[in-house]
Amino acid sequence: MPERSHPYLPSVSAIQAEDSPDDWELLPALEAGGQAASAATLHPLETQNTPRGYRHTTGLIQMAVEFLLFCNMSLRAAARAFLVIDLQSSPTFWTIRHWVLRLGLYELQRAKPFATDWIFIVDATIAVGEHKALVILGVRLAQLQERGFNLRHQDVVTLGLKILPRCDGVAVHAQLEEAARKVGVPRAVVSDGGADVAKGVRRLRQDHPEVDWIYDLTHRLARLLEKQLKDQLWWDRFVTQAGKVRNGCRQTKWSFLLPPAPRTKARWFNLEPSVNWGLRVLAYGRKEGLRDKKFAALFGWLEEFEPLLEEARQMTGMIKAVCEIIKAKGINAPHVQLCRQRIEQIAQTPRPGHLVRRLCGF
Repeated sequence: MPERSHPYLPSVSAIQAEDSPDDWELLPALEAGGQAASAATLHPLETQNTPRGYRHTTGLIQMAVEFLLFCNMSLRAAARAFLVIDLQSSPTFWTIRHWVLRLGLYELQRAKPFATDWIFIVDATIAVGEHKALVILGVRLAQLQERGFNLRHQDVVTLGLKILPRCDGVAVHAQLEEAARKVGVPRAVVSDGGADVAKGVRRLRQDHPEVDWIYDLTHRLARLLEKQLKDQLWWDRFVTQAGKVRNGCRQTKWSFLLPPAPRTKARWFNLEPSVNWGLRVLAYGRKEGLRDKKFAALFGWLEEFEPLLEEARQMTGMIKAVCEIIKAKGINAPHVQLCRQRIEQIAQTPRPGHLVRRLCGF
């Protein structure tokens, strides 16, 4: 089976080149001298080399992993996919899960180069019970410069993953120091403004003053938008009314106008679908000249919010424009000026104008 690359994980040959313990490492152990089937009745996947201690061949293992990570198939779907291939022995759901977990463990534990130009990207996941997962990703500054500071998912590596029963500044600082001992003190740390992570970063900078802290762009812009809208009572009323409409039109002929489901987390990152929904429903009603009583009962209240929704659309458009420019081009004086020009073109009413000043100030 020819080796294929996918956007998230290193290729088989790259993994084989690493020196890691044989007791848990899977892919580096796929030796060329493994057993190979020669019977004419076997599928080509079954005639390749077999790793020591495994029943299935290298090609079959690689295909199973790519089903999940390249084709975005579920574990059970990947196992069923092998049933349509004429194999004498197909891997089960649990076997494929075991392979993927071993690959993930390899990526987490493999040695990374020691350097002074690492940038750490730190975040704590949503809590599950009393626990949070603190994730530390890393990317080399030299690599970012080569790509014009346009970061891709496959550019980062996992430097740390820790399940914490108590995620506070002390715990975050300890994990940052552990990552720094392994790969070197970072040039900068990127994170949101959460109290736990921010405190840990401050402690790191006290020990290493040369480290810069960079406020994550998406989080900061979302906080600016939250501050702009949260104090306005109309937004809460709009969200509440949209929730009632969602229940009221679900099994009616207007179900295709169902509002988007509300987000319980990161909702200020995702206001655009709700804002656009309200404006599109109003535009649809006018275009079709609808006089239906049920339609009026369900969506007539939106007319009150139309000017406010138009202002919110301008605000979300400004946030989106800034993200597109800075994330694609990087931040410097010309690009900041480009952001200013773009958002001033979008802002057409006074309230979005206040957000223009806050964005430019940031």
